[in-house]
Amino acid sequence: MHLSYAFFYKFLASCSFHVQYGVTSCSSLYKQKILLNVYHYLKLINYKHFSDSEIRMKTLLFDLDGTLLNSLEDIAFAANAVLTAHGYPNHSLTEYRQLVGNGFYRLISKALPPQIANTITENTLSGLVTEARTWYKNNMCRATQPYAGIIDALGILSDAGHMLSVLSNKPHELTVALVEHFFPHIPFTMVLGAKEGAPLKPDPTVPREMLHAMGGTANQAFYIGDSDVDILTARNAGITSIGVAWGFRGIEELRAANADHIIAAPAELITVVEK
Repeated sequence: MHLSYAFFYKFLASCSFHVQYGVTSCSSLYKQKILLNVYHYLKLINYKHFSDSEIRMKTLLFDLDGTLLNSLEDIAFAANAVLTAHGYPNHSLTEYRQLVGNGFYRLISKALPPQIANTITENTLSGLVTEARTWYKNNMCRATQPYAGIIDALGILSDAGHMLSVLSNKPHELTVALVEHFFPHIPFTMVLGAKEGAPLKPDPTVPREMLHAMGGTANQAFYIGDSDVDILTARNAGITSIGVAWGFRGIEELRAANADHIIAAPAELITVVEK
């Protein structure tokens, strides 16, 4: 009998685990920790048919907007709604491609006319940001859709045993809601958005904490995103970057940021991750 990583992962994925007070389905992270324990035990007893080449589980951290989801139209709608309500000029979708990526606070600050942004009080700006978040929360699925082919690619990577996670600068509760809505069948190990007190990307603190929590290592991890912020996040965290050319910013920004890999379609993820 020849054992493989994929065999154990699929076996665990199909199991329910009995606990003292009933039966519960274990989390993706718990399954993979069990899998690693099985592997280390087999190595300990010198199980010759379980080769190191088959333990190639990678830890993948994905940006959300512009990488997994084409959400630009709904973000622009929310920001423009607030600008209109306060008598400020709107921006086009093309302009919003350069405004997004650093959280709602920076988005609204950059969307305001320069003379207003330079003189507005902190309290007033915070109020506008709150309005924009409310508009977005109530309208974030108007036009947003996963990019073509991304769900299939995520499924293949998950079935191969890789750990999938999401790290976004979008508010945490909205990040979780969008992932649950658009990717209900993808077993993400962790999903994190912006939380009070936690630094935003490109600070490496949160991605490093995620790697530690998932039991991953930097040399077996990837951060996948569409902007220079994402590429810098990966570099700061010491992990390999994959830039996606289908996102908001485009291939030139990814090249300028010196992404380790640049891909044109989700199917190419499998080739890069598993080579």
